[in-house]
Amino acid sequence: MDWLIVGPIELFAFYGQHYGRQSVLDAYRQLSRIEGARASACEFLLVDGDCASALIRLTNVDNRTGHEISFRVAHFARFHNGKVVEYCGIPDSLGKAEQTLGRPLDVTFAG
Repeated sequence: MDWLIVGPIELFAFYGQHYGRQSVLDAYRQLSRIEGARASACEFLLVDGDCASALIRLTNVDNRTGHEISFRVAHFARFHNGKVVEYCGIPDSLGKAEQTLGRPLDVTFAG
């Protein structure tokens, strides 16, 4: 397995490149200690043969601070024999970082 989440590993240590099943599982364990999942919503989903991509809105809680964090992640995956063999996640890491640091998410839109 080749697994990558693009973003600042200084703030989110589970980001970065991970090779192999054990490395990916270790990253997920690290993630679950820091963030608890609250909700997810799929906004777009495309599937073509053994490849899939999705735009997902995640809402998590930072277990360290209790702050709720809502951000989008673009997911890209390649499958082989029904298993994910390659994954790339591209989160809105700036929005996520701002919220993680306690700055509120501005959801107002200028018209």
